[in-house]
Formats: sequence, C-alpha cells, structure tokens
Amino acid sequence: MKLFYIIIFASIIFCGFGCQNENGKKKLLNSEVSECDTLLVGKEYLEISLPIYDIDTAFNKFLDSIINAEKQCPFYNSCKSGFVFTVTCDSGKYSIQVSSVNIYCFNYPESEGLFEYKKHRFIIDSYCNINALHKSDKMFLVKYLKLDYLNKPLNNDDRYSTWYFDYVNNEILCKGQQPCYK
Repeated sequence: MKLFYIIIFASIIFCGFGCQNENGKKKLLNSEVSECDTLLVGKEYLEISLPIYDIDTAFNKFLDSIINAEKQCPFYNSCKSGFVFTVTCDSGKYSIQVSSVNIYCFNYPESEGLFEYKKHRFIIDSYCNINALHKSDKMFLVKYLKLDYLNKPLNNDDRYSTWYFDYVNNEILCKGQQPCYK
C-alpha cells in the first residue's frame, strides 16, 4: 500500500512539473499535440483564446481561389500556411487585404479573432464593423511560437501572396493580387 502512495505521489509531481520548463513557460509534450501542433514539440509556445467569426458565404469563391493559388506556392505547408485578413474602412468603403502567413509565427494578441475555411486559418488582424464578418459566441484556443515580436526584424520576404478586395454595398470586388514567387 505504501508503494501505491509513492507511485501516486511521484505521478502527481511528474505531471505537475513535467509540463513546465525552467522559466515556467509551457512546452508541448508528444502526448498533447495534434497532427499539426507537432511543429511545436520542444519549442516554447504561448496560448490565447480568440473569438471565432463567421464570414459571409459570398466570400467562398474568393477564399477558394486564394487557397488554390497558395497551394501552388513552393513554401506552402498545409500545417503552417494560413492567412491574415485585414479590414480597413473609409467613408463606407471597406478595403480587405488577405496575405499568406505562417500561423505559428503570428502575434495573435494583436488580432481580433479568426475564422477557418476548408481547414485554413484566416486571422482577422484589424476589423471594422463589416457586414461580411459576424462574431460568434465560440472561442478557439490558438497555440503559437513564443517569439520576440517587438525586436523581430521586419519580414521583407516577398514570396508570400497578397490579395486585395473592396467591399462596397455588400458586394465584393477583387482589386488584384500579388502572387507568390515560384
């Protein structure tokens, strides 16, 4: 019986402290990861809960085009590749920019939320009250790499693609794109 209590105590100690590194930051263990989160094994990461948005289905054909084009890029990775969805407004006209990004290197505390479409994450970077996006009551726990975002050099990597849209009177107008370089 004494051995039983020692095993239980050792298990509690191991599980309680085994998931923390020396700085108290969480690290993923193999047993905790999903298929894509294996990219975080052995690295420091952070977690944040973000609201999930629903997007107007009128965007679906554009999102399909963006995803299909991105899949042709040499750096595309189904686990790491996602998009930043930035909305700016000026006098009733909304401009939308969708840029590809590594979802594990994004600074999520600066974002408004996200939506997922066909297993791709779209991070809402800035948001104006646009009819095409609707905040749901659901939350999503995001895991991302702990990086020094304040001192991180600017990413001037122009391999990534960017798409430009206007959203006027509930209509989506594609203004152009900058494709990735192959």
